[in-house]
Amino acid sequence: MHPYDPEMEASRLSDIAQWLYMITSDICLFPPNGLLIKVTNMLSLYDGIDNYWSTLYAHLNHLEVETYYSTGQSPYSAMLMAKQGKNWIEPQLPRLKHAILGYSLTCTELPHKQVEKLQRVGIQTIDDLLVLPLPEVAKRFDIDLVNYVGRLTGQFKHPVEFYHPAEHFSQYLELLFDIENIDWLQKPLTRLFKQLEVFLKLRDKVAFELQLTLHQRDYGDRAVNFHSAQGDYLATKWHAFQAYFRECST
Repeated sequence: MHPYDPEMEASRLSDIAQWLYMITSDICLFPPNGLLIKVTNMLSLYDGIDNYWSTLYAHLNHLEVETYYSTGQSPYSAMLMAKQGKNWIEPQLPRLKHAILGYSLTCTELPHKQVEKLQRVGIQTIDDLLVLPLPEVAKRFDIDLVNYVGRLTGQFKHPVEFYHPAEHFSQYLELLFDIENIDWLQKPLTRLFKQLEVFLKLRDKVAFELQLTLHQRDYGDRAVNFHSAQGDYLATKWHAFQAYFRECST
């Protein structure tokens, strides 16, 4: 068991965004644990949403993270259904619009007090809320609710800030057990080397030097550098340097 660390979660979210950026563009961070991806610009490149999602999902599986996902007519729409575990990829706008109607207002991003206020006047679901014209919502409630409804339905633009990763590979791996034998690092290092291989291959690059930093509980951090004279990208090639690492650690 580990105590919740918001900084570690934020770092992990950025790592996932950087990993996905290798095969898709227009990614937005939605802390603490969400990513928004604009799909429309990628469909011609991947020849349809099915091929795109298959590639994206396979790429994400390398990280072994549990995900809930959904397409949507707007960022708020996709967020709403993903948080409820909808787990579907639907390109048809009429179906996307209809899918959100039955959800309770408690599933939305509206503040709790706003939801209670709406419930007191009999508005329990998104369908109940969307029946009201926006001018009526503005007259009876406040501008924040108007903005939410407009963004949820896609009538208003939802401003977002797109993610732009640095052009270097950096991954942090939290181990779930104490390491008492240096050989036990082989499996987690293999995982990192494979991620590095995909990163370099997609960019048609090689690496000449890697730095591995070990965070030791009782002895502070220790950095070990690996060098390749000709440059390598294959995980198997970097694996060969583990013998050197073992010597440095004994």
